[in-house]
Amino acid sequence: MLKLTETFACKAPHPATGTRKYWDSEIKGLGLFIGKKAKTWYFQRDVGGQTRRALIGRYPVISAVAARQAAQSLALDMSRGVGKIPPNPDHMVRASATPTGVNAARAA
Repeated sequence: MLKLTETFACKAPHPATGTRKYWDSEIKGLGLFIGKKAKTWYFQRDVGGQTRRALIGRYPVISAVAARQAAQSLALDMSRGVGKIPPNPDHMVRASATPTGVNAARAA
């Protein structure tokens, strides 16, 4: 394992096929997945016997420093039982797409 840095993320080549997964040596669960066209940061942790993976964001929109901070925050929250990764990430997308509260009144 290696430390996932800005230099590594920038210089790591895209594979011709498939996805390469690189894991950080300092922050357990921080990963950089490199596909044919994109480089994406993830945080992964076992919760209740099941592996949960949270999308942090795409590189270079999310820098290595920002990804590391997000991973540390997720790890801390999960260790406290706060902000656990939901079992279905699509659930969050559907819920946030529905206007509620003050914004719903503006949308109407």
